[in-house]
Amino acid sequence: MSNTPPDDNFCIITQLDFRRPELNTFLEYWLNKRADRNFPRRSEINPAEFPKLLPWINMYDVLDGGRDFRVRICGTALTEVIGFEVGGKLVSEIDPPIARRIKLTLQAVLEMRAPIRATTSRSALPGQDFQGSEVCALPLSSDGTDIDIIIVASLLDTRK
Repeated sequence: MSNTPPDDNFCIITQLDFRRPELNTFLEYWLNKRADRNFPRRSEINPAEFPKLLPWINMYDVLDGGRDFRVRICGTALTEVIGFEVGGKLVSEIDPPIARRIKLTLQAVLEMRAPIRATTSRSALPGQDFQGSEVCALPLSSDGTDIDIIIVASLLDTRK
């Protein structure tokens, strides 16, 4: 079940059956923080509670209803893969192949108002030493209604 064309093997999937146990744990963490509300608040998310994922975590501010996003935090492992610091940048300022995938993922979270899973079988950047990725994107809200931050864990698959 995917809502994106598989033109570059990138898919957004509504069924949250993660292959990677770390992403299932991340989703469970979010569900526990959410409790009986639509979304947890950013202030309730403590990165120290998922230290192994921290290098793979990005956090995005939602701008103008999702027309763009600002990279609030970019994990060190992801910065190393990308090859440059993206913290503080708008997604629209990032290399187009990467930006396209990020924007589709974040907009899907806004549209569905729910966590999503995204996968790809190859890198958006040439010359990378990973084969694909699996992503868990989770909405956060300051007021309990409007999604204003999205936290994302992106785990990479190494080449076989």
